[in-house]
Amino acid sequence: MTDIKVPLDMSPSNSNDAPQENAAKQNPTVAEEEAAKKAALEAELDEEYIDKRFIIIASVLNYSAYRRMNMAAIGKPRNMIGSSVNSVRKLMSNKGEVEHYFPELVGVASNNPEFITRVKNYLNNMFLDIRDTERKIDISFRYHHKRDYLKIKAAEDRIWAKYNEVDRSNAAKLYEAAVMRDNDLFNLESTKYQYGDPLNLEQYIIYRHCLNYPDVAKDEAFINSNANLRFYIKDVRKEEARKEKLIKEQQAAMKHLVELQSSPTKTSAVYINYCVYSGINLADGLAKNGLIQTKELMDFATTNPRKFNELVSDRKLMSKAFIETLIARGELVRSDFNQQISTPDGDFVGANINDAIAFFDNPNNAGLKTKLENKLKLI
Repeated sequence: MTDIKVPLDMSPSNSNDAPQENAAKQNPTVAEEEAAKKAALEAELDEEYIDKRFIIIASVLNYSAYRRMNMAAIGKPRNMIGSSVNSVRKLMSNKGEVEHYFPELVGVASNNPEFITRVKNYLNNMFLDIRDTERKIDISFRYHHKRDYLKIKAAEDRIWAKYNEVDRSNAAKLYEAAVMRDNDLFNLESTKYQYGDPLNLEQYIIYRHCLNYPDVAKDEAFINSNANLRFYIKDVRKEEARKEKLIKEQQAAMKHLVELQSSPTKTSAVYINYCVYSGINLADGLAKNGLIQTKELMDFATTNPRKFNELVSDRKLMSKAFIETLIARGELVRSDFNQQISTPDGDFVGANINDAIAFFDNPNNAGLKTKLENKLKLI
């Protein structure tokens, strides 16, 4: 019988290659995952984005008694926002913005000889009837790309953050900061035409007009301090965020008040710093009994929970209270013309309270610190 030889394939087997390739596809490397995430993020940033936003133009209802009596007989006055020379001048100051928005509103192209005249007539005859007590305005904006929205929002947040840092108890500084804020916001708004278009152009231009109208307050803080203000702007989204933030601050303040009950020393330190912040004579404040001091702290926590929380959470609270008490008792002296602190003998302690804290934290001055602490215990 003849043997039948079957040829054997001795080459390396490829039978396991397909599963390995599938496993590689199913288990991408970290670099591939990061690249995929980055590509997805870039795609999202390149997509169109609509910023849904509404504001309310509201009437200031601080009518005089005489006007209220007249209203009972002749009815409520018609609250209207008319034209303004300042508003017209500002809205026409940006050539690119005017040419982008107003052809649709005035019905002629920007290269038409009558274009500028039409725009002036439109703005000079602008008015807004505030029905009853307020009017809702749609200022939503469609951006070509989400990255443009994020850029504008970041710039707007910086403007508001700078303004919110100003001490609201100082009316003069607050007003100066508000003027600067309004100018910065106007300049920012005047760049948005490069990135998209308003969903409701007519209402958006009305909103821009109100930003420049002298009788419209852009901040409720000025309503009662300026009798010429007849209207004010409420940003619906910001108003909701502000209320939510205020509730959280009030909850934190209540929690801090409860915690202070178990620490008379810290309560005293908070009260001392509250007196300094509020401009209360510290010697007079320290002369009050504990119940009155606690009542004042409770009232402060209710009216200004944000600042109260800042005082309680201040890491230098005890050190500041120590130094302020020394100044009130005459053991240290603060200059009437700057923040410099020194001893009654004229020895320099620090250029301000933070320098004074560093001075007493220095081990070389531990002896003086102990001496002053013992003096306060005897008072």
